[in-house]
Amino acid sequence: MIPTSGDATLLRFYEGENEINILIDGGNRKNDCIEYLKKLRIPCVDLLIVSHLDEDHIRGLRRIVDEIEVKELWITDIYPLIQSAIEVGSFYMKKCLFETSLIINGRGVRKGNKLAVYEGYEKQIGPFYFKVLSPPKSLHNYLRRPDAIKNILKSKKGQTIKRYVRTLWEKMMERGKVEVAESEKEEVSKIIEPFEVNIPQIEEINGMIERDDYDLTYWRKADKYYESARSLFNDISIVVSITYNYHGITKRFLFPGDLTNWSIVFARYPWLIRNCILKVPHHGSEIYCDLEDYS
Repeated sequence: MIPTSGDATLLRFYEGENEINILIDGGNRKNDCIEYLKKLRIPCVDLLIVSHLDEDHIRGLRRIVDEIEVKELWITDIYPLIQSAIEVGSFYMKKCLFETSLIINGRGVRKGNKLAVYEGYEKQIGPFYFKVLSPPKSLHNYLRRPDAIKNILKSKKGQTIKRYVRTLWEKMMERGKVEVAESEKEEVSKIIEPFEVNIPQIEEINGMIERDDYDLTYWRKADKYYESARSLFNDISIVVSITYNYHGITKRFLFPGDLTNWSIVFARYPWLIRNCILKVPHHGSEIYCDLEDYS
């Protein structure tokens, strides 16, 4: 657990000259994460997982992607969000999307190895086996509907997306294995091409994210959609099960980003949730967590 505000976790494997480094998120300060990796003399990051776009997960990644080689990047599909954020005028959302574009276009990220990943994507890197449990591609298809994101942002704390996830879960329960089979046919990843987010206040936002001294409550005061935007980011978190298996030693980790609505993950992947080491979302806060889900 990298010592910084926000979330930043490093999984390391090394045996002789064979070294593998998996970084999940980058914390809330731009210098903490990079200085920690340099102190450990980490030559490169084999996989960087950006669980979602909240500031306390992405801000520390700016310097990492510019100063250290990143062999592969996994990130949330942000294309459905950009135009709606601009039209609605969510200052916080525009800031996070702009900062995400800078991460995707970082000098150290290998071209072609930038993926938007969805439920069902799998990969093996050394002794680590990765399986993405969320978000389902159908959720992103829903976000592409006209005015869907606008309705989510204008609802109280993103209740619209919560209702959609609940409806999807109910349909899955009714249809059983048919729904799962359809899910497996969905596209599970796609390459993200370099892009720019051209937004108003871009110079102001860039100036703020370059500093480490601004008040972190600023966005809450400046953006009436702040809570709804965070709820939206939370429920399109990349949830990944990581199984470490080496010489008979097996451990399973669950990194849920800041997922709030767990019903679909519970229903589809109960065997991957049992007997695992859980990175608790939201720093253990009750504000965004459903305590009934945990119990």
